[in-house]
Amino acid sequence: ERTSLRGTLRRVLGADSVGLSYTHTDYRHVELDSGQPATRFVNTGDNLRLTAHHTLGSVRLETGLQALRFDFSALGDEAFLPQTHTRNTALFALASGAGGPWAWSAGARVEQARVASDGEAATGIARFGSASARRFTPLSLSLQGQYALTPTLALTGTVSHNERAPSYDELYADGPHDATGAYERGNPALPKERSNSIEAGFKVAQGRTRYTATAFLTRYANYIALIRSGNTVDGDGNSVAADTPGALPEFNYVGVRARFVGIEATALQPLIDREGERLALAARLDGVLADDLSNNQPLPRIAPLHFTPALIYTTGAWSARAELQMAARQNRVPSSDLLGATPGYVRVNASLTRRITLGGHGGLWFVKLDNLTNQNAYSASSIDTLRNLAPLPGRGIAAGLQLSL
Repeated sequence: ERTSLRGTLRRVLGADSVGLSYTHTDYRHVELDSGQPATRFVNTGDNLRLTAHHTLGSVRLETGLQALRFDFSALGDEAFLPQTHTRNTALFALASGAGGPWAWSAGARVEQARVASDGEAATGIARFGSASARRFTPLSLSLQGQYALTPTLALTGTVSHNERAPSYDELYADGPHDATGAYERGNPALPKERSNSIEAGFKVAQGRTRYTATAFLTRYANYIALIRSGNTVDGDGNSVAADTPGALPEFNYVGVRARFVGIEATALQPLIDREGERLALAARLDGVLADDLSNNQPLPRIAPLHFTPALIYTTGAWSARAELQMAARQNRVPSSDLLGATPGYVRVNASLTRRITLGGHGGLWFVKLDNLTNQNAYSASSIDTLRNLAPLPGRGIAAGLQLSL
């Protein structure tokens, strides 16, 4: 169950506008073993965000507060996590401005995060240990600039420093996870995840034509990854021989030095553009090389190069799209990945939409057709205990109606 409230007040408290959004989430499911309840998952949380927008001369300023409360438990036969509680409060600011050929933006965010475990007391499971809590103060900063070389061509650049507090599972997981067929073990001593990034790119915009491309480099002083240890354990985490009935591969959350190098590019090129009818070619390309520098290995579960060309046709209230979703073979995997490379694939998707007016309100109805050729494909981002057991969805159809009230 998800309940959300959003609203904006104009010209209040000396600000151009003040916005509020609040979401309450209550999620539960029970996993069955031979038809009997085995493990109960419960996630409850609240997320509050307040923002204020100001105009200070030529500078636009957004400031805000975000507060998060999140409680999680997975108890029963599986019980790979104790009851945990996450509390997070953050202050942030984003400023932007422009002058002549230059445009810029700068952002800052500081958080107070607390992640706690109830330990053995709430579950009676000794391996969860005593109750404990960790506190973190992540700080993130960014600066982005754009310079217009010509009216249609601009160069872009970004530098940033990012920090993230470890999540509850990265800290406190300690048990068999039936969904992945693995024993997952967190590390309560993990420090913050920390990285520095630099990006450079360009934008081309002329009429309806759009081209963008960005290359980036990110270095992590501490990247938190789930990595197979090479050990096999029983359901209580004790080392056993690999051929022992019920033995599970052990995966540990560890912090490593890491490097990400990648590219992202998009294109929109009109082919037909006349009154009442348009045909355009769109495309998106993205790829990343990610390395574990601490162990001189590729990082596990990294998505391969993706390329998605599409044709978009619009006439009147109707719009149709046909695309090829293509993924390259992912050969860069660590030696601990027992399945090795993940084959590439090509999936054919299509959609049809129509704008409508119903009861004085605007909206649209749509039909989406996914994987029309029923291509068998696997995700390189899946853990290797699960990858071949859980392919990407086969042929599917979805239809819906959206109204703006």
